[in-house]
Amino acid sequence: MSDAPLKNIKGGKSELGRRLYSRKDAGRCRRGKTRPGVFYPPSGGAEISVDMLDIVGDETIAEKAAADEVKRDGPFRGWAAVSHSNACAQNRKVKEDPLPENPYHALIVFPDEAKHDKNIYDSHASDLAQNAHWRESPLTPARE
Repeated sequence: MSDAPLKNIKGGKSELGRRLYSRKDAGRCRRGKTRPGVFYPPSGGAEISVDMLDIVGDETIAEKAAADEVKRDGPFRGWAAVSHSNACAQNRKVKEDPLPENPYHALIVFPDEAKHDKNIYDSHASDLAQNAHWRESPLTPARE
C-alpha cells in the first residue's frame, strides 16, 4: 500500500464504492437504508476495500467486480458509494492500493483507535452507511 498522494481520486467530488453482491444488501442500499455491516473491515482489521469510481467508466470496474462473483454470495449488483470527502471524515484516510486484478482498488482506513474500541469501529461503519447511496452496476440485468 502506498502512502503517496492520491493520483486518481479527484478530491471530494469523486466516489468510492463498496462492492455489493448480496441481493438483500443491494436492496437496502437502493432504498437508502445501507447496513453498517457493509462497511465493516475484515475481522480485526481497520481497512476496507473499495473501488475508485469516476476514474474510468462503471462498466470497466464492474467487469473486475463480476470476476469475483465466484468467491461471493451472488452476482455483483453495484456499489454502496460514498464521496471521497465523506470517506476521509472523522480521521479516516483513503489510500490508493492498485492490485494486479483491480487497478482501481483503494482502501478506506479507519483511525488506529477503531482497532481497539468496538464502539469507535461501529461509529465509523455507521457514518459511512448513513452517507452511502446506491450506484447500480451497468452489468446488472433488469431487477430480479
